[in-house]
Amino acid sequence: MGFLTCFSMLTHNHLITVYLDSVPHNLRCFITRLRISAHSLRIHTGRFGVNRLPRHERLCLNCNLHDVEDVYHFVCICPKYRTIRLKFINRYYYVRPSVYKFNNLLSSNDKKYLYNLACYAKEALTLRNNSDFITIH
Repeated sequence: MGFLTCFSMLTHNHLITVYLDSVPHNLRCFITRLRISAHSLRIHTGRFGVNRLPRHERLCLNCNLHDVEDVYHFVCICPKYRTIRLKFINRYYYVRPSVYKFNNLLSSNDKKYLYNLACYAKEALTLRNNSDFITIH
């Protein structure tokens, strides 16, 4: 999902979002980063600079699935984060994943799911940002 595409799909009114009150401050920033594209995934970083890439070329460098590295791929699909996903994300969202299920997860009002999503994002983004990337092509 592109710049603010994720956010616009999740925001239908201008009320405060549940996760802002139900997830501890030190973790809620990770959900916010996913929702507003303030992350280091290639869907976002590939938009800028002299090495700007068309959307379809911003592929995940952590797996050989040849998928665009967007938030959906990062949370529900990429095999690099499988162990973290098993630990924090309910299998409903990643077994036979769909954008519909993914949107339900990101817009959930369930405090446990939101807390776990924040923990997933924190661990997976930390792993991603601290890893040496190996280009798979």
